Amino acid sequence: MPRSPNVGISLHDISNTEVILELDNKVHDGDGKKVKKLVVKKRVSSLPTKASFSKESVEARKEVAAIYDKVLVVDNIQSARTVVQLLTTKYKNFIHACDMEVANIDVKDETPVGHGQVTCFSIYSANSNAQVADFGNGKTCISVDVLDGGRDVLTEFAPFFEDPSIKKVWHNYSFDSHVIENHGIKVARFHADTMHLARLWDSSRRTDGGYSLEGLTNDRRVMDVAPENLPNAGKTSMETIFGKKKVRKDGSEGKVIAVDPVEKLQREDRELWICYSSLDSMSTLRLYESLKRKLETKEWIFDGCPRGTMYDFYEEYWRPFGALLVKMETEGMLVDRGYLSEIEKAAIAEREVAANKFRKWASKYCPDAKYMNVNSDTQIRQLLFGGIENSIVEDLKIDMFTPSGWPSVSGDALRSLAGKIPTEQIYTIDDNEGDEEDTSGSEHSEQEVDESSSYGTAYEAFGGGKKGKEACNAIAALCEICSIDSLISNFILPLQNQPALEKDRYKIRQAFVAAPGNSLIVADYGQLELRILAHLTNCKSMLDAFKAGGDFHSRTAMNMYQHIRDAVDEKKVLLEWHPQPGQEKPPVPLLKLWYGDRKEVLAWQKRQKKLAHEKREVYTLLGRSRRFPNLTQFGPGQRGHIERAAINAPVQGSAADVAMCAMLEIERNTRLKELGWRLLLQVHDEVILEGPSDSAETAKAIVVECMSKPFYGTNILNVDLAVDAKCAKSWYAAK
Repeated sequence: MPRSPNVGISLHDISNTEVILELDNKVHDGDGKKVKKLVVKKRVSSLPTKASFSKESVEARKEVAAIYDKVLVVDNIQSARTVVQLLTTKYKNFIHACDMEVANIDVKDETPVGHGQVTCFSIYSANSNAQVADFGNGKTCISVDVLDGGRDVLTEFAPFFEDPSIKKVWHNYSFDSHVIENHGIKVARFHADTMHLARLWDSSRRTDGGYSLEGLTNDRRVMDVAPENLPNAGKTSMETIFGKKKVRKDGSEGKVIAVDPVEKLQREDRELWICYSSLDSMSTLRLYESLKRKLETKEWIFDGCPRGTMYDFYEEYWRPFGALLVKMETEGMLVDRGYLSEIEKAAIAEREVAANKFRKWASKYCPDAKYMNVNSDTQIRQLLFGGIENSIVEDLKIDMFTPSGWPSVSGDALRSLAGKIPTEQIYTIDDNEGDEEDTSGSEHSEQEVDESSSYGTAYEAFGGGKKGKEACNAIAALCEICSIDSLISNFILPLQNQPALEKDRYKIRQAFVAAPGNSLIVADYGQLELRILAHLTNCKSMLDAFKAGGDFHSRTAMNMYQHIRDAVDEKKVLLEWHPQPGQEKPPVPLLKLWYGDRKEVLAWQKRQKKLAHEKREVYTLLGRSRRFPNLTQFGPGQRGHIERAAINAPVQGSAADVAMCAMLEIERNTRLKELGWRLLLQVHDEVILEGPSDSAETAKAIVVECMSKPFYGTNILNVDLAVDAKCAKSWYAAK
């Protein structure tokens, strides 16, 4: 720590406590005269103590450090050229696992496209017989340092990365390929992504580290026995290896674990950093080999027909699809930032209006409510359900609760209280409504009774009439706050996804535009999931409805399916009846009637439940599986949830299969490339392309053809795939 020149000597004892010797001019001798005297003062240094590493970290550091003798460090042009020569000749036919370490990127707020700098990378290579490449003296892994002036060293590896005949394996290929492309190197011959292979092998990992390299390589259900030349453990986290407990002011260790920046670790803990980063590529290759063997032992059934193994499936579909997604990320899409800024302002303004309306209403019952935080669940719960003395109404009923037993104030719970209040009514209601006493008594007019049917449970709780309406409108304003916050945080700011068109109140899609001289083609499937259900179940009544162009039964079926994905118990699901002229409301639930005409659907659902119980997995159209745990270990409620998932997964998964095949079909089309059209974006079953406006109609017809026959120019479904496509200058205009 910098000190002024008048400070004396600074020493360090064995615990790294900084000992300061200072001259004190305020000390008096026995006669009362001031004298200069050295006094000792202690201050804890910002330097970490050795004890800041936990026992687990010390052991992990020892194990990782053991591979140092197997790593060849490349940090100059000459050694780079020698290694690249071996990679592109002697070991050209090997499979090469690659891993990048990256600095200068905030992964929470930035994408690797245009952000991030490679500080080092490692390559670990082996052939199909598990023979590891040797770069001399037993060095089997390459660690390339490009942090300080190493740009030329990185460039030397361009022939390796850009060679389309050299197979390269990654864990999270998308991230690394974008970062290295920031340095002007375009990666070719993407061979596999172990993250994708793991998802294909087991799509239901939610714990044990999920699909992280650390989680997968330390899971013995995933990994085979470790080779003798590598540590038994898989990847160890950066926090475990380099994390240090922060030191408190009193010199004791705190609980917070801190990790220094990548650049500092690479410079100051160099040997251990080389081992840590090299182990990533070693672990990636081990993981690839293990998952490949597992997928090769799993049969691939395509729409009921054997087609090889699930690794064959990966090579035919997921490998090219992974490469296509990375290409689309690189392309990006033009966004009107000025428009986004304006709708963000509009959203914030509307949010404030809604918040003020709720606070003003609540303050009539509780004066302090005008200062409340409308985003605080605790304050809202206290206001509405705090009890006779603490809440604004004595008997506000609700049947939704949190897992801990508190009344829920979620969006659904609040909407139940408010009822179906039109958005425009929330912003146009008179702030003074309900100020005067309701003198109508308990007798309400016929009009008021009709209006009350659209209000929620808060209407009666607040006595009905004006006060009841006012309460419902105010709680609806609170719902608006939640809705607007969701739009801002999930859609307007990050642009990661888009709300359903009917919920796109600020026309966010209007911000996605074509470049000058270009147009967008926006295409999507009509009722895709319902068509998939018709194919999987071979339900004739559904097919007839489709062939008829969609009638009452089709609309009823669509309505049914929205509910059936979440629940199939007729006691829990009572669907709205839409009678034809002259028909009466049926005496039994519509769901039962619906199943009566479509017994194939019910039989198919039973088969899916049986698969979940007996084989613990169900399958999509293309043969991908969704795994489930052993259902016997759960109670009825959880078993029911898993059974519903077993019904839902094949339908949604098959819809995703169709969308993927359609995108690959579009990507393979040479005519679209000749016309200058390219895929930019995919959201659910919707795709967006951009290209020259003068060929837009021609390109649109090709896109429709590709999507309606997505399986190499054919349609294997027993129902047509209807495609809606439009050309426009913006995404919103094309909807």
